[in-house]
Amino acid sequence: MDEKKRFIIFFIVLLFIIGWSFFVYQIGPEQLVERIGVHNGYLLAFLVTLFGGSSTFTSLAHVTTVSTLALGGLSPFILALVGGVGLFLGDSVYFYLGHRGRKVVSDNKYVNMFVKWINKLPHWSVGIVVYVYFSSFMPNDFMLILFGLGKYSYKKLVIPLLLGDITFIFLVAYLAAQGIKLFN
Repeated sequence: MDEKKRFIIFFIVLLFIIGWSFFVYQIGPEQLVERIGVHNGYLLAFLVTLFGGSSTFTSLAHVTTVSTLALGGLSPFILALVGGVGLFLGDSVYFYLGHRGRKVVSDNKYVNMFVKWINKLPHWSVGIVVYVYFSSFMPNDFMLILFGLGKYSYKKLVIPLLLGDITFIFLVAYLAAQGIKLFN
């Protein structure tokens, strides 16, 4: 694929993320629940985590939606599986953007520092660092862009990223469902 086609694909994906982020921000999770309905709550969780959870600027949308659905009686375990997979797929787009955009920022000293730091870690510990980071409330998009820019193997990220995203969604859903019981 020539350079122009790569740039066009990169630009289209970037525009899609920005457009969807704006859409989710404007509508809000409550109206999305109303429009889709309670019966399709798991589908809603998947879609919101797929698109709304993949950006630092829209991350509140998926946390709010998953919390609302858990409070509405949906299973935190199923929400974690469905929402975690959606979040994983959305996060993977950022790895792709970093991987494709590395020619643009290949000489950035911060990217090079990150790559050196990751390469110094023992192979087995990178998976643990990735899992702990992605199961926390930290923004995934910037870290995945750095992994992509740093030419890190996506295959090595898949399992800890997926498990971290599932754990994160489970924590959000479970804490919301259990937290409401404290106040009843």
